[in-house]
Amino acid sequence: TWQKNSPALQFLADGSRFLWESESNGFANWELWDLNKGKLLRLTDDPWVSESIVNIDEASGWMYYSARSSKTGINSQLHRVQLDGSRRERLTTEDLHYSSFLVAPDNAHFVATKQFVDVPPSASLYTMDGKEVAQLTKPAADPYGKKGMPKPEFLRVTAADGKTELYGILYKPKDFDPSRSYPLVVDAYGGPLIATVSPRFGSYEAQTELGVLIAKVDNRGTPGRGKAFEDATYMKLGGADVDDQAQLVKELSKRPYVDSKRVAIMGHSYGGYMALMAVLRYPQTFQVAVAGAPPTDWRQYDTIYTERAMRTPQENAEGYDAGSAVKLATTLKGRVLLLHGMVDDNVHPSNTFAIAQVWQASNIPFEMMLFPNADHGIGSPAYESAKWSFILRNFGMWSQAPLGAPAAGAEPAAAAAAPDAGNAAKPMKPE
Repeated sequence: TWQKNSPALQFLADGSRFLWESESNGFANWELWDLNKGKLLRLTDDPWVSESIVNIDEASGWMYYSARSSKTGINSQLHRVQLDGSRRERLTTEDLHYSSFLVAPDNAHFVATKQFVDVPPSASLYTMDGKEVAQLTKPAADPYGKKGMPKPEFLRVTAADGKTELYGILYKPKDFDPSRSYPLVVDAYGGPLIATVSPRFGSYEAQTELGVLIAKVDNRGTPGRGKAFEDATYMKLGGADVDDQAQLVKELSKRPYVDSKRVAIMGHSYGGYMALMAVLRYPQTFQVAVAGAPPTDWRQYDTIYTERAMRTPQENAEGYDAGSAVKLATTLKGRVLLLHGMVDDNVHPSNTFAIAQVWQASNIPFEMMLFPNADHGIGSPAYESAKWSFILRNFGMWSQAPLGAPAAGAEPAAAAAAPDAGNAAKPMKPE
């Protein structure tokens, strides 16, 4: 399948040898190369993803690097390896996310910060066998509880293939009551090159205060879990990725407080595409979709991104057809809002026009809002208010007062229109 267009590379002091990132065993690992002699040796050959080089001490022969070797496969751990490949050691021990590494000049100690979705960060000094010598900063005491907010819930969901573990997060409102029933909103991206589920502490979705649950999951096809995981959507975008988003909803719907009859999916860019494909392919699972700047047929998106994942339309006509929201458009049963910037030079507005034309020609109702001066990252506060008003209205949680009726205050969805509304936009351009 396709490879990274810019794998990591770092030269050693002699200017001839360099460290090179390779996925030849299916996971990012490190090799030592020489400009004149070629490949010298494979420094690591691990069944997990190596991330970045932390430090190289050529005098002692140690290279320090972070890798996703934890039981929870998105948690980073600190490792080191001798530059002759003779010793490999994992230095951090807990199934938490470690970062902000500092290695002592004598290679006897290091500093690291550890945290997780529901574990506040703290920094400590460690010996090289992973023993904590001193805690340098203490974790905050129950920061969510002090604000009356439930902690985000880290999710482990089995993918639609029945075997792959996916990671996600579920956000709940302040007054969450498990005896009640809540609509569910899936915040999707799900495309190649970008993962959105972070193991770091401190995330929250303010829009849950509108009375909804918000969930996200990194489906198969996203990076950071190895080539087999990432290549699950190769030649078939809109397949396994959408299947996994539906699987998330199916799993959450087993919980008594999740209202499976009121499920929306929203996203921007590739996430907008996911929203459309989800409501079209899984109408019993997703009743509402908000699609921001969606590529609706991969024949209309740029070649460097599309052909890397799908090859050309001539080589993969079946994949392009199966992944086309335009070709599935007439099967629409749910309710859809399209949002697009009119000067979008990333996902051209013709993508939205193409699917809108099919629905109009078939007399299939939908809604659409266009932003005359917006590019791919729509910065208008109307983006958020339009999105949330549409979702709440279709959940039966808000309706506009009839003409002439006394004003009842601001629309509930106006609270969702944050100043940085453009944050909804997620890039599709390759790195």
